[in-house]
Amino acid sequence: MTSLTSSCLPPILAEIPFPAGRHLDIDWQEAAVCRQADPELFFPIGTTGAAVAEIQRAKAICARCSVQRPCLTYALVTRQEFGIWGGHDENERRLLHRQWRESRITASAGPAQP
Repeated sequence: MTSLTSSCLPPILAEIPFPAGRHLDIDWQEAAVCRQADPELFFPIGTTGAAVAEIQRAKAICARCSVQRPCLTYALVTRQEFGIWGGHDENERRLLHRQWRESRITASAGPAQP
């Protein structure tokens, strides 16, 4: 696994291990608090109106879950496009993934030349 430790990353990404291979551990799903909730709550239709309240309720459930970090890791690594995963909506995960990708590009480019 590759661990992100770049100081330019937001704290939520700094220690998330991104698997180098294709195998992902999904045993964490058994302990997920969302298993006791209505799955539709985590896949709201839209981002405005009634969906805003659903998104907040889903994130509140995630906030009290002991497997929030592996859930977010899974969503980022497998590029889950829809739903609330690890307490983050689609737009938040896109931003996190972009920041992770950009940090990898910057790290592989080495130090900037004057």
